[in-house]
Amino acid sequence: MGKLSIRLFGRLKVWDGAGGEVSLSGRKPRALLAYLALNAGQPQPRDRLAALLWGDRFEEQARQSLRQCISKLRKTLDDAEPGILLTNGDDVGLNVDATDIDASNFVRLAAEGTPDTLAKAAGLYGGVLIDGLDVKEAAFEDWIAAERARFNDLACDVLAKHSQYQAAAGDTGAAIDTARRLVALDPLREEAHRALMRLYAQSGRRAQALKQFQVCAEGLRRDLGAEPDAETARLYAEIQHHEAPSSAAGAKADVSEAIPEAGPPLPDKPSIAVLPFANLSGDPEQEYFSDGITDDLITALSNVRTFFVIARHSSFTYKGRAVDVKDVGRELGVHYVLEGSVRKAGNRVRVTAQLVEAASGNHIWADRYDGALDDIFDLQDEISASVVGAIEPQLHRAEVERIRHKRPESFDAYDLTLSGLAKMNKLDPRDTADALRLFLEAIELDANYARAYVCASYCHRRQVQLKGMVLSEEDKAESIRLAHAGLRADRTDPYVLWQAAMTVALVEKDYEEAVALVDRSLAINANANRAWIASGMLRCYVGDPETAIEHAERAMRLSPLDISMWVAESVMANACMQLGNYEKALAWARKSARRHPDNLPAHHVLAASAAQLGRRQEAEAAVRDVLEMDPALTISRLKEIYPVARYNNLEGFIEGLRKAGLPE
Repeated sequence: MGKLSIRLFGRLKVWDGAGGEVSLSGRKPRALLAYLALNAGQPQPRDRLAALLWGDRFEEQARQSLRQCISKLRKTLDDAEPGILLTNGDDVGLNVDATDIDASNFVRLAAEGTPDTLAKAAGLYGGVLIDGLDVKEAAFEDWIAAERARFNDLACDVLAKHSQYQAAAGDTGAAIDTARRLVALDPLREEAHRALMRLYAQSGRRAQALKQFQVCAEGLRRDLGAEPDAETARLYAEIQHHEAPSSAAGAKADVSEAIPEAGPPLPDKPSIAVLPFANLSGDPEQEYFSDGITDDLITALSNVRTFFVIARHSSFTYKGRAVDVKDVGRELGVHYVLEGSVRKAGNRVRVTAQLVEAASGNHIWADRYDGALDDIFDLQDEISASVVGAIEPQLHRAEVERIRHKRPESFDAYDLTLSGLAKMNKLDPRDTADALRLFLEAIELDANYARAYVCASYCHRRQVQLKGMVLSEEDKAESIRLAHAGLRADRTDPYVLWQAAMTVALVEKDYEEAVALVDRSLAINANANRAWIASGMLRCYVGDPETAIEHAERAMRLSPLDISMWVAESVMANACMQLGNYEKALAWARKSARRHPDNLPAHHVLAASAAQLGRRQEAEAAVRDVLEMDPALTISRLKEIYPVARYNNLEGFIEGLRKAGLPE
């Protein structure tokens, strides 16, 4: 069986495995296929599909129409490639192994974010999603409007990054073409206009750069009644008063100054990324052990205040990939890269490590460490000490002593906790339950292991962050007990402090104590991006949106590739909502909800900010998503189960939700 190719960008088109175009007749079958394709891998309930496409009919009539539509679509698809449409009881879906969908490929390539995948993603985005398909059903139209906005935002991000990569590589003409595409997609995106102005100026087209400012200004005045911001105005003045490069060579040489680097700028102190150590044990089940070694090295190095250390969740985006350290250094904005391997056999472990200068690719230092598993913590300290010595020889050994943190008395407890963390980070309820069991086993083996306690507390607390106070009294008491047990075991471990702070805030409702705990965590380790995110969340809870934004931005800088950036983006959305900046609140909420669709607080802000901006369809679609995830949610219940008592601009937030259609 070949693969059915489905193109959703532009006009909906389908091709069979031999490349022949498949003729799809009827608006409803085309709409059904588009909906299933955009939800590929997630079978859809028939009731939802019937309401989506026949919402104005009685339930039985709608289901009968759906059956006829499915039958018609199945016949068309089976004639092209059998087995594409799958039905199982009340669910309908597509066989993802037998389909190739441009929108799915686009999302995957965009998430990878390398120069090559961004170029491919930019090439895939061929126009408005399912352009021209009009089924005259309110539910479908609201859904497709929200999906078009989501993909438009993602395409803008892709084009912005792709243009930056092209400019950094010296291909100014291609960068200009990409920047033009970006401006056409989002004419009100000032940073896109600025990028295009810089590119025009650097390529010697000064008049075109100045004209681009006028285009930007006119659009802002016409559509928003606003003037260009200060940064755009400054750039315009600079181009007005400075001659652009007169030759192509000069333009190429100056591109790197005019366009932001593909990665963040280098910090003004030694900076390092620790790549995931390779598991050479020959047993995939030992992957958690090598990951745990990497985690502990990141933590150890982070505790040296002289260093800037990239957080684990950005470093781990390179896991399992063959990478050039020069690319890693540029993408993460670091001077040095530490990489290595772990081989575990019986009770023995061998750790190899090498330190590389990212810019040159030169090896500064390499070594091998052998020892018994009982000595693993000493090995980690020895590696950390060697790295410190290689990067900054002037540091005394006393400085290295500061990277030591309290170790569990039992190696088995440590091993169980590493296994639990590997599951906890997957954010799946079943994995969270498995993680809790492992953490509790670790506590049984070592009653003083603080990290096991706070991780177990998180397993109870997780749903509170996503769905408000939904814990039973028993679960609340247990989450609080575990957090305080962790604090009693060790009040010096920064990880323990910020994890406990979140439980103290969300479950115990003691916000002052929570802020004090997270501040203490950051005083010990200022390189922990998760601690900065936690601090940003807490600042939102206590009505300090300015500090929340500052701390969320710090987290994003420390871990620019973190797969959990949806949390920081949610903080940004809430903080902007509190400041009454609905445009930015909407943009951040879209990003957060796109990355993690189960994040209800982001959907709340999305609905409220869209409604306040008069984007009714998107706001109402967001509320439908909210009520699908939490059918019992009302405005009064939201005030009870979420920490909004000190929320700035609470009236604007609630008014927006009311406009969007959230029940009272």
